[in-house]
Amino acid sequence: MTAADADIDQLVERHRRAAEEYAFEARVAATWALVGAGARAVPAVISMLRSPNPDIREDAAGILGTVGKDPEVVQALVATLENEVDQQARDSIIVALGALRSREAIPTLARIVRNDSEDGDTRFTALQSLGQIAGKRFDRREDPYAAALTWLDRHGQ
Repeated sequence: MTAADADIDQLVERHRRAAEEYAFEARVAATWALVGAGARAVPAVISMLRSPNPDIREDAAGILGTVGKDPEVVQALVATLENEVDQQARDSIIVALGALRSREAIPTLARIVRNDSEDGDTRFTALQSLGQIAGKRFDRREDPYAAALTWLDRHGQ
């Protein structure tokens, strides 16, 4: 490889990084614009949950967790979570469900908390979201999972 080829390779890499940075900045700006639109954005953001791109589904969950205060949002998030395979998108949906504090999400979160084979971070995120809904800090207990499971059992979940 010549010096000129190495320079070209460096330029290509610099261009790739700049394009990725710009794409991320544009994504962040669009996300904040949708948050700023508030409830008016909810129908469009719910449609983002059906995107084939997991980054878009992840962003949609974050937006909905901030502005989506109606039952339709919780139903859409729960339905999306049931089929979501991307770990980042799953975790974002779980966080959004906790932020919305809807008791309708408890059965879905309970399944994740009870599943020992679930990804550890995802399971802990579900435990924290369940705690937000229940008004409990399971994550501060000596055995967070035992505390959450006890609460779930007492509440028929």
